[in-house]
Amino acid sequence: MELLYIWIKDYKNLKNVGFNLAGEDYFYFDGENLTYTKKNNYINDFFDSKGNINVTAIIGENGTGKTNFFRFISQFSFPGFFEFEGIVVFNNNKEKYIYHHQDIKVRFDTITGIKKIDTLKSKNIVNSYSVENSILQKRTKFVYISNILNP
Repeated sequence: MELLYIWIKDYKNLKNVGFNLAGEDYFYFDGENLTYTKKNNYINDFFDSKGNINVTAIIGENGTGKTNFFRFISQFSFPGFFEFEGIVVFNNNKEKYIYHHQDIKVRFDTITGIKKIDTLKSKNIVNSYSVENSILQKRTKFVYISNILNP
């Protein structure tokens, strides 16, 4: 599974912001329509001739929301309570899926082959059977790095 795009409506200091995380795919959400294009300047197999590696860097000044962004996406891998008011697009076995909150009206009919897997009904969610067993949670692996060193 590969995260392609995340749009966050309101999470800590992140408000109405989208993050493109995949190499050749570019998504944009204008508040109603989700659009998709391929990047013209994408270099195939830049890091690995087998095409197994995509590298995405999250950079920014202090206080811009890098840590909050990682906290937002890491909520999907841990059972329990999490906040979700946004859109997640991911690729699983070369098929694109969209996952979004029901209050966010998303038109994505111009994107060929994308599949809607779930619509969440509440901003604050206690992981239930359907959420825990979704493709998103089963296939996501995280590496958490902290800038605080423990002795």
